Amino acid sequence: MAALGLSTDPTLLNARRIGELFQALDTKLDDVSIRNHVELVVVGGAAVALQWNRRRTTYDVDVVAEGIPAVFWDVAAAVGRDAGLEDDWMNAAARVKAPTGPTPGEPTEIYAGSNLRVYGASPHYVLAMKLLTGRNVDLQDLPVLLDAVQPETRDELYDLVEHAYPTAHIPAAARYIIEQSWDDYIADRPSRELPDRRPSIGPGLDL
Repeated sequence: MAALGLSTDPTLLNARRIGELFQALDTKLDDVSIRNHVELVVVGGAAVALQWNRRRTTYDVDVVAEGIPAVFWDVAAAVGRDAGLEDDWMNAAARVKAPTGPTPGEPTEIYAGSNLRVYGASPHYVLAMKLLTGRNVDLQDLPVLLDAVQPETRDELYDLVEHAYPTAHIPAAARYIIEQSWDDYIADRPSRELPDRRPSIGPGLDL
């Protein structure tokens, strides 16, 4: 579940708070035995907040990860409880909707600690996911993602989704979303501000 805007809700996460959680998680991992750095790729609303729109808030941090030991998720749950969050504040459920085909761009490192390295998915990757999913909160993220991707034609959006997902997995509604988001992008482009790009963040978390 995600949200946009400001709130006094203690479970609502902005870029700064997500960074603080990464730091806390990195520190707490000192207490467990994990052979190598844990590497995660952040997607969804958290990726938008950390990389392109600091006003974006979310209730969870969606990640795509492979081969993460179970003890890591136990530590993440403990960090969440310490911060007053649900145990699944960080979760890998987004993997179900992650592109299975190629998308342009590479993940960008946004946190590098002694035990944890976090990367932000490319804007193309996140855009493909949100064009496919099409929830209200996803639609609200489309303008900033389109500004980050800067497509030149409508067909680029179709190609992005069709390369990212098998045709059988693309719902008919995705066509409407692409058409509407492209029309809005072209109509609003002259007046819209440039995306609020975020610098990479490390242990100092200068957010």
